[in-house]
Parts: sequence; structure tokens; C-alpha cells
Amino acid sequence: MKELRSLGLSPSVIFGRSSEPLEKATKQKISGFCHVPVDNVLSVHDVNNIYQVPLLLMKQGLHLIIMKQLGLKVVEDKSLVDNSSNNINDLVKVHMPDLGTWSEMAHKVDNFDQKVTIALIGKYNGLSDSYLSVLKALKHSSIYCERDLDVVWIDATMLEENDNQALSDLKRADGVIVPGGFGNRGFEGKMIAANYCRKNKVPYLGVCLGFQAMVIEFCRNATSEDMKPLL
Repeated sequence: MKELRSLGLSPSVIFGRSSEPLEKATKQKISGFCHVPVDNVLSVHDVNNIYQVPLLLMKQGLHLIIMKQLGLKVVEDKSLVDNSSNNINDLVKVHMPDLGTWSEMAHKVDNFDQKVTIALIGKYNGLSDSYLSVLKALKHSSIYCERDLDVVWIDATMLEENDNQALSDLKRADGVIVPGGFGNRGFEGKMIAANYCRKNKVPYLGVCLGFQAMVIEFCRNATSEDMKPLL
């Protein structure tokens, strides 16, 4: 806080990240040392899943704190919201946030009873951050479809070497995703996955290089014989 204030920043809210809810005495101590109202010291403790965090913050009144800081006036009837006034001294009127649908989703996430297994075939599997956007998209999609997501990592180079475990993982997947990448290492393995999915009617999503692998595999193995010499 001292460093922030030396930069001209004076926070209005402090979030305390912890494994357990912050005790009242802890909030009071933080409030006293940091010159922030005790009601503006919020606990962000561990919850079952990240989607419950907005509900946790709303329960502690974060939306009310923000409204007060921004000079917003709450109206219960949405039809009464009229912000046409140009008077800067007039409070902007808003309605209370409605997280009903979000709350249902957040509590259902941990209770899906149907599992979907998706094989992610790449060559940077030791660095899951390389495919972070793909993983997040998978997670959001599984929530929308109300499925418990099981991601199976398969190294494309292992498929090239006919590794039994890699082949077994591929065969038990409900769907396959081959994300982007660079260079030719592991490319043949990606085409092996594309070939398996095409022949066995397993859903396959190729992203960037993964799509190229699907196209090349099809051209090699599914086009007419007189065209193959050109490939």
C-alpha cells in the first residue's frame, strides 16, 4: 500500500486472497493499516470453482461499493432507468445486478454426471500454457453442454512411434483436437490422428496446423489414384 501511494494510487477496495474466509479481526487490522473502510476489505477465499468468485464478491457487497464510488443510484424497476439527463451532478440510475443464471451455472459445474473425453494432440504438452486458449474454450464448451470434461494429452511424436499408450488414449477419446504449432516435428503424428478420426467417424477439430494435417491426410489417403502422384 505504501508503494502504491508513492505512485499516487489510493485503492478504495482491498481483496484478501486466502484459503479460509478472512476473520473480522484481520479485516479490521488491514483496514486500519491501509486506511480503507473495513467494509471495503473483502475476502476472496477458496471456493469450489472460479465461477463462484463473482457470487462471493456480490455476497460481500462489492457491487454496492462500486455503485457508491461511481455515484450510481439503484432503481429496482428496469423500466425506470433514464440516463438522458446531461446534468453531471445527477446520479446515473442503474438496476441491481442479476446473477441468477450465473449462480445456477456455477453450482452445476461440480455436479455434472456425464463425462466427455477429449484428446488434445500436440507437441508442447509439457507446457500446458501453450494451449491455454484451447483449454479454456473446451472448459466453457463442456459447461454449456453440461459435461464433465476430461482432457487427455497425447504427444504427436508418440503416435509416430506407434506408442501403445498414445494409441490407447486416442481410441478412448470422444473427440480430438489438434491445435496449432510450428515446424514439421510431430506432423505425421497429427495426420495419424486425423486418419483415425476420419475412418472411425470420431469428431476432429483441427486448428491452424491441425487443420492442415487433416487436409493433407485426406489428400494422401482419400483422393483418387490418378491425383496421388501430384501430392
